[in-house]
Amino acid sequence: MMRPIVRFFVWNDMHLRAPNVPNRPQGYPFANEKAEFAVECANGLHGFEPPDFVLSLGDIIDGEIPDYNEDFCFLKEFILDRLSIPFLPCVGNHENGQGEGITERNIAYDRWFGKEWHNYAFVVGGVGFIVVDTSGAHRLGDEVTEKRNDFVERAFERLKDMPVIVVSHVPLIAMRDEKVLKASFGFESWKVRDERML
Repeated sequence: MMRPIVRFFVWNDMHLRAPNVPNRPQGYPFANEKAEFAVECANGLHGFEPPDFVLSLGDIIDGEIPDYNEDFCFLKEFILDRLSIPFLPCVGNHENGQGEGITERNIAYDRWFGKEWHNYAFVVGGVGFIVVDTSGAHRLGDEVTEKRNDFVERAFERLKDMPVIVVSHVPLIAMRDEKVLKASFGFESWKVRDERML
């Protein structure tokens, strides 16, 4: 049997929550238990062959607390330290409170992953990956969207001779019915509003 060029798991919207944060609003049911199962699968349990890496599409933590560092500490202990394969992050709006380009909103994310892990590209098995911070998907035609678009353009230029997968937490094209999607989100970033990247 021929082995695939690359095998990876895509994880998004896990909303992992540090369990000992007092007075925390209710989160997504069984989020930590689901994350536990995903880690086991990535490490080869439950009949899964371990992939080459895990690619996070954002909202791996729940955030929305005064100190996001609590959730990132728990993420390190509960997931990152237990994974036997690389974990490649993508910023979601829950990692920084929709704070793309706002330094103070990214302090915890940058402490754990680094500033260079907001917008980056890599190649595995002849396939290019462009990871883009769209946590400020509500933004339209400003210096943050210009920087985002410039990065994507440069990345495509570098990877022009190979197939490319674009990784973005907030979709460029909404696949669900727009009216239903807008109502379920209750805020503007249900898709990337600046369509120049698309």
